[in-house]
Amino acid sequence: MYLEENFSLKELTTIKVGGRAKFYIEPSSLEELKNSIEFSQKLDIPLFILGKGSNTIFGNIGGLVVNTRRLKGISIREKDNEVLVECLCGTPLKSIIKLSLKEKLKDFYKLLGFPASVGGAVAMNAGAFGVEISNFLDEVYFILTNPVMTFNNYYILNF
Repeated sequence: MYLEENFSLKELTTIKVGGRAKFYIEPSSLEELKNSIEFSQKLDIPLFILGKGSNTIFGNIGGLVVNTRRLKGISIREKDNEVLVECLCGTPLKSIIKLSLKEKLKDFYKLLGFPASVGGAVAMNAGAFGVEISNFLDEVYFILTNPVMTFNNYYILNF
């Protein structure tokens, strides 16, 4: 896990504007992500989750910024004649779009052009050309503290 203090955030945003974070972490696993959350709780400091930094501006932050860019991974499986894609929050959305074209998954390609990670796209329910990412979600896994909790997106995320 990468950890730095008094970290400049401006290079992490698409518009290259930003202050500094008291602490900055790039976890490489879900366990490290959990540890990052616990770290912010122990120090009683604010926690900010950062994906690809699209449409984001930071001032100086007296808390912890967790960048999810190292949390990447995609797996595919079939269930009841459907193709299910599971991925981590730091996976670039364009990686899923490339996969959807290869696997001939209907309409997902319409989300091409969002400079987002999967986590960011889900958080904002990215949409274009009549489709939204929520149209393709079955479940979203949230790490709150402990344990990992699973929620159905339509009821909890209010899409």
